[in-house]
Amino acid sequence: MVLLMKIKFISILLACLFVSLATLAWGDNAEEETDNSKLVDSTVILNGESEINWTCGVPFKDPGYTAYRINGENLTEKVKIKGEVLCWKVGDYELSYMIMDGKQVVASATRLVHVFPAELPETIQPHRTIYLTFDDGPCENTELVLDTLAKYDIKATFFIIAGRSHYLELLPKILAEGHTLGIHCYSHYIEGLYWDEKSFFTDFMKAQEVVYRYTGTYAHVSRLPGGS
Repeated sequence: MVLLMKIKFISILLACLFVSLATLAWGDNAEEETDNSKLVDSTVILNGESEINWTCGVPFKDPGYTAYRINGENLTEKVKIKGEVLCWKVGDYELSYMIMDGKQVVASATRLVHVFPAELPETIQPHRTIYLTFDDGPCENTELVLDTLAKYDIKATFFIIAGRSHYLELLPKILAEGHTLGIHCYSHYIEGLYWDEKSFFTDFMKAQEVVYRYTGTYAHVSRLPGGS
């Protein structure tokens, strides 16, 4: 008799435990569904136009985006971007800005980027012209070079290595004195630089970013390293 009562008591405890676990599991799922359902009434808004033109050779900068729920909650950090703009290659590129609920897209916006060729340089005049150029700088001698050029009123082009120079603060001065800044490279690591097309242009764009950071403008001429 006592044994039967113990078995019945244990059975009741196990049944209660099962119901409790089931309730907790259902509650977690319900909470997850509630959280995910919050994303359904969201919207992605693009900054600027949904179709833009971009000059080939200039590092691409996304105009940006924002995302909100209908109640005003900011969801911008939840946006995922699909697609890439190869700013060194002429063509049309599509960027998708999405808010995901698991594998389902619940809100999205699309931007089309047209990368078009840079303008060709001006036609060189038929008279004889000497172009004075300096590679691999700026360096400890650059200021002396600038002073000498100023003394004789001569203009030159400086093709810089943007990633290893300790004299980048001279870049604004080079432009201010009427000279031209050009891209030589960022790393000058020849083997890695010419590994493939993407490696080369990734290095090139990093150099462009350095020029822009110091001068507020991009370089329009380049000389490839290694005698290419």
